[in-house]
Amino acid sequence: MQGLEFSVLDIDDKLIFANVQYIPIMIIPILYLYLALSFSRKDHFLKKKHLTYSLLIVPVLLNILLWTDPYHGLIRQDISLSTDSIVPTISKRFGIAMYPFAAYNFSLTVVTLVLLLNAWKDKKFPHRSQAKYLFIGLLIPTFANFLHFLGINLYNIDLTPASFAATGMLLTYGIFRHGLFDLVPIALSRIVNEMKSGLIVYDNSLRLVDINPSARGLINANTRRIIGRPVASVFTHVQELVHVLEQRCSCKKEITYHRDNSDIYFEVTVTLIQNTKGIGLGWMAQIYDITERKIAEGRLKADKDNAMTLFRVAEKTSISNESAFLQAQIKPHFLFNTLNVIAVLCKIEPEKARELILDLSNYMRHSFDFKNLETYISFEEELEFVQAYVRIEQARFKDRLNVIYEIDDTEGLRLPPLLLQPLVENSIRHGIRKKETSRSVILRVKNTKDAHLIEIEDDGAGMAQEQLDAVLRGHGTGGVGLSNIQKRLKMMYDTQLSIESSLGIGTKVAINLPKKREIDT
Repeated sequence: MQGLEFSVLDIDDKLIFANVQYIPIMIIPILYLYLALSFSRKDHFLKKKHLTYSLLIVPVLLNILLWTDPYHGLIRQDISLSTDSIVPTISKRFGIAMYPFAAYNFSLTVVTLVLLLNAWKDKKFPHRSQAKYLFIGLLIPTFANFLHFLGINLYNIDLTPASFAATGMLLTYGIFRHGLFDLVPIALSRIVNEMKSGLIVYDNSLRLVDINPSARGLINANTRRIIGRPVASVFTHVQELVHVLEQRCSCKKEITYHRDNSDIYFEVTVTLIQNTKGIGLGWMAQIYDITERKIAEGRLKADKDNAMTLFRVAEKTSISNESAFLQAQIKPHFLFNTLNVIAVLCKIEPEKARELILDLSNYMRHSFDFKNLETYISFEEELEFVQAYVRIEQARFKDRLNVIYEIDDTEGLRLPPLLLQPLVENSIRHGIRKKETSRSVILRVKNTKDAHLIEIEDDGAGMAQEQLDAVLRGHGTGGVGLSNIQKRLKMMYDTQLSIESSLGIGTKVAINLPKKREIDT
């Protein structure tokens, strides 16, 4: 019934199902009192005339007030729909009439607990173990109900109905483990059969021994004369359940049952039934309907996936914007110096000046081609960009710069734009220029079985270990776009730059691009 309350969204519908739940909540303490009186051999109280009717007066009055509460507000006040939990729940404050009813209910429960506790502690009482299970079985929902009355709930959800499932499991174990079934037959008819969770008992030969009404309803096993039949023939329509039962081991499994064009989810807990000598007599399977929980988990997962998708999109957009910013960052002095070189060459080497103008045009075109930021380009396109930049620098520094290309077969190699040129630029600006005797930068591409290994190596100034550590942490200064390259490599290839450097000797930067990712793109 609590599941039906969770399944509806309208607060008036929720109140209807909440009111219905109070019927068993008020009746069960009376039934449990009768059970305790009979169990503790004080059943002479049960012979008193009109006792049952007297005990039922308060529950009847409560239910009348519950259903008429909208007109007087004596039971609930400040009613609203709370969305703070995983499912919408009723938020309320108990009215003044609820307190005497609660006092009555808890009074019956305390009397019952005292009866059972005395039986448990009485060393002369022959069924102390059974009394223990009955005592603990009542204490669990009482504690849950008391917390609810004090306003202490888990995600604003009343745990009282759920606690009866734990009680049912405990009493069922006591029935088969300590003979509680034989001692008090009412335990089966009044408690086990009224359990919200399903219960299946079968022997070592996998023949059905018993099944309670809840289990019949949950798995649609309403056929008569199924006791004594193999479980495989009884539950042919729930093969996942049959598989769990046939394992003959204590376990907890989740299964799916397709019914009425929808999936129903169950949690099945299987427990071995043993006698006092530890010999296995059979198995007990308890079935819980966890459909609402699975639906809630599915919604949470979907929300999480949506959040992660939005995060990735935002991250990708951020990196793309950062790349665009870097592309647009052409240093003014670089442009002015290049134009000055072109001006000089126009007088002494017009053909060289013309080639340099084409290289500068190619370089500018790549630098401002923002539309390709989120796509992959061929290695040849990126290499053309690198070579255009290199020829401009060589025109400026003449014999001080020698760039060597050691390139294997790059057919099918595609990579993000603006990946290699910033690394070559770093080698020239921070390596070659800062060391008078240095001249060479090597762009190397090795075609291996699973990846393309790209290396940019120079014999320039290099870096001390402290400076290298700062660069790897993203705290270094002077590097062009290293942080952006690292982010893109992580996002697109789940890899990162490898940098080796020695002060006064040079620096080598390596990138390992897996071929599978290249094919996927």
